[in-house]
Amino acid sequence: MKKARLGSLVLSIGLFGCVAERSCPAGEHFEADACVGADGGMTDGAIPGEDVPASCEVPCGGDTPHCVSGGCVACRDTSDCSGAFCVEGACVACRDDADCDAAAPVCDAGACASCEGQDCSADQVADELAAVMCVGAAGAVRSNYEGGDPARSRFEEDVFAAVVCAYPAVTNEVSQILDAVRDGRTTVDFDVLRACVSDIQNVSGQLLLFGILQCEGALAGTAANAAPCLAYFECASGYCEAGTGCVGTCGPQVATGMPCDDDAECMGDDICAGTCQAPTPPTGLGLGATCTNDFQCLSPLVCRETSTCGEIPGAGMPCNDISFTSCAAGTYCDGTTCRTRTGMGEPCTNAVSCVAGTRCEGTPARCLSVVASGASCGDDVACPAGTACVAAACTALPTIGESCSGACYRGTCVSGTCTSATVGSTCPAGARRFDALDPCGDGSTCRIAGSTWTCEATVADGAACDFDDHCNEPSATCSENDTCDPLCAL
Repeated sequence: MKKARLGSLVLSIGLFGCVAERSCPAGEHFEADACVGADGGMTDGAIPGEDVPASCEVPCGGDTPHCVSGGCVACRDTSDCSGAFCVEGACVACRDDADCDAAAPVCDAGACASCEGQDCSADQVADELAAVMCVGAAGAVRSNYEGGDPARSRFEEDVFAAVVCAYPAVTNEVSQILDAVRDGRTTVDFDVLRACVSDIQNVSGQLLLFGILQCEGALAGTAANAAPCLAYFECASGYCEAGTGCVGTCGPQVATGMPCDDDAECMGDDICAGTCQAPTPPTGLGLGATCTNDFQCLSPLVCRETSTCGEIPGAGMPCNDISFTSCAAGTYCDGTTCRTRTGMGEPCTNAVSCVAGTRCEGTPARCLSVVASGASCGDDVACPAGTACVAAACTALPTIGESCSGACYRGTCVSGTCTSATVGSTCPAGARRFDALDPCGDGSTCRIAGSTWTCEATVADGAACDFDDHCNEPSATCSENDTCDPLCAL
């Protein structure tokens, strides 16, 4: 009411010549040399003395505070949308696929969405798969089973996270899955995959890749029987029969009681023992039995701090690190006692204390959410291993031979170039190839000789090995026979 009286007073003064007469549309009043609507904002083109469009019939406010062309809208342009886009008066997360990142690559009705149920290209599906694996590994709960050293435990698990997030093509296992998806030999059910990855996150990032391969229904093959294959997830039948070389052949699975050569050839949960048959009941030590590790105990029992098989301890209960699963889900072992993990945004003490999907970062340290390589980052979002937040996006760190101004994914920044250490020079204890802590370059890897870790030359195909990074990766991998074998390709 006060504004209405003020408007009337201004108009009256105008009649006496103090200001020129102004005309405003019905429902508006003149204020501060402008026609003002009931929402307190100037209507489109409201210039004193000129005709203006009809005002909004009702006051604008709440989610639609702006009056545009007679209607209340959420935005007039992108400046009205925080971190979003203005499209036809509405704030939306995306205008097209180009505004979305790999983790949700499709723009659907103004929101970035998964490829699940969408008409995605094979490359989009593969990129989303890589993003899910990256975030799954980078945000995995870190167990402190390895000598009770949280930093060491995180280092071990970040080896895989860095490879998946920054340079997925450098390892056979990851690139084989992504290549099969890009070539259309494998499809992905992202609903099943994300649920499975969430469960795996609560165990260990180190097991993420192998866990994904066990996510029933997440990966499905398209290749028909008799088609060449490298792995079971390329075959529609789910079985890739080994050939004379590294390339196998898709074949049918066989029923219970039929002859078989390996477990993968059998249907369902059957195992192969000359013929496909139901698995035998699990065996192991029972409650209270003396043990030295979890594998001796009958699942779900674990080897407790008393060196006896017992139930997994919960928050506040004693624990130690001889157990891989030292504490119940949602808790971690601080060396003596199971503690509740810290939630997102809350203060944290070390890498193992945060809940799944977050990591301990920043100063002061807090549990921050983790995004995939290429996604937006900032004070409240952490980038995965092998990447850094550059221009508000998680960007892969430069590697050996590339230009640098600070940190390198591998090697050390010398005169603006990521440079590898020479063969024979020292390297961090336990550093694995393709890990961000590994200074050794292509053609060498960090290995222990006596009590000293040094960069040693990798070995040729056919030579003895103990890890994949001992071989001339990415051209070869350490086989089950502990020899470097060439990588398979179709």
